[in-house]
Amino acid sequence: MKKLNYSLLIALFSISAIFAQPMMNKNGNYGEMRQKVKNKLNLTEKQSKQFDDIIFAQRKAAIDTKSEIQKLRLDLQKMMNDNDVDKSKLFSLTGKISDLKAKMGKNRITTWYKIYNILDKDQKATWTKVFNKFTQHGKKGMMKKGMMMNKKSNFKNMPQQNIRRQRMMR
Repeated sequence: MKKLNYSLLIALFSISAIFAQPMMNKNGNYGEMRQKVKNKLNLTEKQSKQFDDIIFAQRKAAIDTKSEIQKLRLDLQKMMNDNDVDKSKLFSLTGKISDLKAKMGKNRITTWYKIYNILDKDQKATWTKVFNKFTQHGKKGMMKKGMMMNKKSNFKNMPQQNIRRQRMMR
């Protein structure tokens, strides 16, 4: 059952990869990528404003949730550094972090669906194609801090923080 829950959580994050970070192109320009998507959808002025408002609200909510996750990770790190590991507190903190990550994933899906609902029939088909492009990318691996990680990844190429996180998850 736990494996199924984790699989569903991973699938949710993969599906929601389009909103994992603000849409960014190769040059690190967020607005340009968002504008390309809007142009591809051929939005009306009203739809464009709604699109921007939806994305802004999602990004703002994500900041709050990420902040909560960071605070819980600090609490977890302090507990580990103090070598005062309490099983129930450990499970509580990791459970809260998992719940917040799931909340972020659900919010990204909700955002996608809100945008979907402001579009006409042709725009919905285009929006779904754009979304499918991102989810197909997710099958190859998950994007982490600008690096592609797949089954063949090794720890040499990962930032030190991710190595520690991987070791904790074992």
